[in-house]
Amino acid sequence: MIEIHLTTASDDGNRPDRVAGAFGKYFRCHSARESERSHLPRLHLTSERLPEPFRVWPDRGVVVSTWDSEAICAYTGIRLDRYVLIASLLALSQWRVLRRNPLLWLDDLRHPPGVRCVFTEPPSVQDFALLLDPPVICPGCVDFYHCLGADSELIALREVIGESLRDAPAAAGHPAN
Repeated sequence: MIEIHLTTASDDGNRPDRVAGAFGKYFRCHSARESERSHLPRLHLTSERLPEPFRVWPDRGVVVSTWDSEAICAYTGIRLDRYVLIASLLALSQWRVLRRNPLLWLDDLRHPPGVRCVFTEPPSVQDFALLLDPPVICPGCVDFYHCLGADSELIALREVIGESLRDAPAAAGHPAN
């Protein structure tokens, strides 16, 4: 179980609050006071439009945007709660690696080009949908994140991706051939 401090903010129907309930299987949420004492990551879900699906700040935690998530889920066939879990676990994996390895910078986590992987930095939120169709973690990232101490996040991410693949209808969001 990954321990976090979870906060949400929404201006469009509490979408972040709606999916936060699904986090109980993977996350143990703490109060702000507990997270300050134990240096837990802060995971903030927002409906605000960001240029990317999530942002990582090694000193503050991560922000995951649910903006346009319904369209991404319709395209990929991934349930909304699993989409938000995937984005959250990707962000928390990077946060964990940066916190445990202070000589690394966020730029050091950039994925090599030409390899299909959910850790590839998409140019936009909509392009993130292409990385999730279907979601794949390349062997290099499995080794990289394992070696740098993000095992809990990686195990949870692989489980959520596996569940998403089992649930997704064939050719979700794609026209029939």
